[in-house]
Amino acid sequence: MMTNSSLTWEKSQAVSGTFTYLDSVDSTNSWLMQKDTVMPGEVVLTLNQTEGRGRWTRSWTNQPGDGIALSLVVPQLPGIHSKSPSSTWIPLLVGAVVVDAVRSLGLSDATLKWPNDVLVNGHKLAGVLCEVRTDGFVIAGIGINLKFSSHRPDECAVSLDETLEGANADLDLLVADVIQRLSR
Repeated sequence: MMTNSSLTWEKSQAVSGTFTYLDSVDSTNSWLMQKDTVMPGEVVLTLNQTEGRGRWTRSWTNQPGDGIALSLVVPQLPGIHSKSPSSTWIPLLVGAVVVDAVRSLGLSDATLKWPNDVLVNGHKLAGVLCEVRTDGFVIAGIGINLKFSSHRPDECAVSLDETLEGANADLDLLVADVIQRLSR
């Protein structure tokens, strides 16, 4: 796995509307939800999310550097009027995008467990959480396990480091791939 010090996020910046890297944040989704204004294609990313969450207020926790947390602003879509996009196709689309990007790393057995889990060999590698802002924009949050430096957060969790069997994953390329695929 590429080390944090070697990451520049140049590819990700090049394909996003606005790209923000934060050394640490409570939640990338919360950060975008609390901004006064956002733009379609805006991305925020961290390797140290301290209060990540999943559906039904479940927590998504990693040690600093053990996971990527990124959130993207999806354009306003007609027909979304509620606070929750869970009844729309957006979480499925985002999950499918993450599956395709992970497969491009060589993990051909990556699958989507409806509606928001990305699995490799039946173990959870990534999760998706979508939320609707009051202005109608959807914030699509993605958490990806990179490694487990101390303990596995859940017995069903798996990391890129384990599944790629020591192969060197270009994390910037992975994130850029997710951004590009979702933009399409």
